[in-house]
Amino acid sequence: MGSRKSHYLCFKCLKHRNKTHNCRGSRCEIDGCQQWHHKLLHFTKKQETERNDIVASTWTSERNRCFLKIIPVRVAGPKKEIDTYALLDDGSTVTLIDSDLAQQLGARGRNEPLHIEAIAKTKVEMKTSRCVPIKLRGASNSQQIYARTIENLQLSPQAVTKQDIDGCKHLDDIRHKLMYNQAKPKILIGQDNWHLLVATETRKGHRNQPAASLTPLGWVLHGIRTRTIGQHVHYVHNLTATTEDNMDEQLRRYFAIESLAITPKRPSNDPEQRAVNILKESTTQLEDGHYQTGLLWKEQQTKCRTITKTP
Repeated sequence: MGSRKSHYLCFKCLKHRNKTHNCRGSRCEIDGCQQWHHKLLHFTKKQETERNDIVASTWTSERNRCFLKIIPVRVAGPKKEIDTYALLDDGSTVTLIDSDLAQQLGARGRNEPLHIEAIAKTKVEMKTSRCVPIKLRGASNSQQIYARTIENLQLSPQAVTKQDIDGCKHLDDIRHKLMYNQAKPKILIGQDNWHLLVATETRKGHRNQPAASLTPLGWVLHGIRTRTIGQHVHYVHNLTATTEDNMDEQLRRYFAIESLAITPKRPSNDPEQRAVNILKESTTQLEDGHYQTGLLWKEQQTKCRTITKTP
């Protein structure tokens, strides 16, 4: 760019500019560029790549998990009984059942168009909805109720695992009644069957732990579980203030880990090992506290020459 300016070249044609210069250059058009410069002057801005710095540190935060009142039930109709799950919804004014489930049960009833209004002005119109009788059987007793059919009752699945209840001492004796795997409710029980929503007993722990309520259909878990999935930890390797002997031991431990438990095979006549064996066999402690050890001869059978001096 500096060379072009110092030579007084035209942006469009790269020719020398003077008083009579009249350039009729065209747009660049490279990669859709609409600038009035020569194609040789076109450049593409490099995209900034994301930089990832890897350090010997980790961080964690808290995770909140909410539990809805989902409970296992057995629903019965004229044709059969089916095990499924029901959502106890205190905010609903009507009880709903998935149309496919009602058809499998053989439940029939009068046609009553259904109009549902939810949050954010969401509206659902079901002109083919029916009011059908069904029988619900929970862990406690059976209940005969009426429900409105709805196509594709899409309720989110929920699972309650052992890990979700661990540490909740107030739930220890009923934990086996609360756990289930990937439960997708096919029935929603609303306030038109309020007697199934009322709890006769409630188990409560800390604020960050879920509660359990005993309903006519059995125990149901609900509330929030706040779990710390970690903390910010910085790792400092071998930061010690000990003697040199301990430092040597740490170095030996470090290289032992680095070797991935691979121990080199020493030859049977390894001189270092033979020297260690000689020290172990010949070293003794004297009465005055000193130690006496044999010399590390290169050959095992070594005879010393006796030198005598003659007068």
